[in-house]
Amino acid sequence: FEGLPNLAPVGGATSAKTVGRDSGESVERLSEVTYFSDDEVQDLRRQYTDLTRLSPSKQIDRNIFQGIMCPAFSEALANFVFDAFDKSGTGLISVKEFICGLSVAVRG
Repeated sequence: FEGLPNLAPVGGATSAKTVGRDSGESVERLSEVTYFSDDEVQDLRRQYTDLTRLSPSKQIDRNIFQGIMCPAFSEALANFVFDAFDKSGTGLISVKEFICGLSVAVRG
C-alpha cells in the first residue's frame, strides 16, 4: 500500500499474536502483540491519522477502506477484508484493528 512502511513478512512467524480490544493501546503494547516494531507501529498510527483526517468518527469506515483497497481489489474483496479487520463489528476500523489486521495480513 502506497505510503505505508515496508511490511515485509518476518521469517518464521506462523500465527498472529492475540490482542485485546482496547483501542487506546500504547505503541509499546501494540508492538508486543503484533509483528511490528515500535517504529513501524508509530508509522502505521501516522498513516491511520492521515487516512481518517476527514472522517467525523476519526476511524476508517467502509468508504475510506474501499477507497484504499478498490484500486487493487474488487469491491467484494475489499468488503470481505474490511469485515475481517472490523473485529468489534461497529462498521468502523479503529487504529488498533487497523494495525492488528495489517499484522495478520502481512506477517501472519
